[in-house]
Amino acid sequence: MIEGQICYLRAVDPTDIDILYEWENDTTIWKDSDTRHPINRIAIEQLAVQATVDVYETRQTRLMVCNKETGIAVGCVDMFDFDPHNMHCGIGIMTESQYQQQGYATEAIKLMCNYLFDTLGMNTIYATMRMSNHVSMHLFEKCGFNLTGVKHSWIRVGKHFEDEAFMQINAININDSSFASEKRTENKNGRRGI
Repeated sequence: MIEGQICYLRAVDPTDIDILYEWENDTTIWKDSDTRHPINRIAIEQLAVQATVDVYETRQTRLMVCNKETGIAVGCVDMFDFDPHNMHCGIGIMTESQYQQQGYATEAIKLMCNYLFDTLGMNTIYATMRMSNHVSMHLFEKCGFNLTGVKHSWIRVGKHFEDEAFMQINAININDSSFASEKRTENKNGRRGI
């Protein structure tokens, strides 16, 4: 478990199948994810099983974002495109609408970045989103990510195309970013956290 001030990240387990099934089949968020069709329960169950497999084998992982006081899952954060040779990966975040604008996504991204930089040794973490998704762009900027590229007419939304933003944060620049403005302390195991 990776703990923060208001939330913690934990591995997916079988008790998450119902909520993940609901989230993955919520068509209102498909335009901000790579989901293009409904996902069945078997695929969600396999996701829970995959959570026990080494990230170096799967090249991806999903962690549940949980309220620190209640333990309720408020969203999830994904790491994908894991490349241990070139030391980079992508991340994405989803927070249930009723828990948005409460700091969960910001803290979850920072916790995941700490894990990826400090434990998995990543050099670069990236995120992509529609340029029109100003909330997501602001969220990642607040976490220290910089806009480093734009893919023009990249994402089809309905009958038109939108540009895709490519944002990243590098380990070497971490001390110069707003990400580092959060207090990073060492716990009793010598691991850093916010």
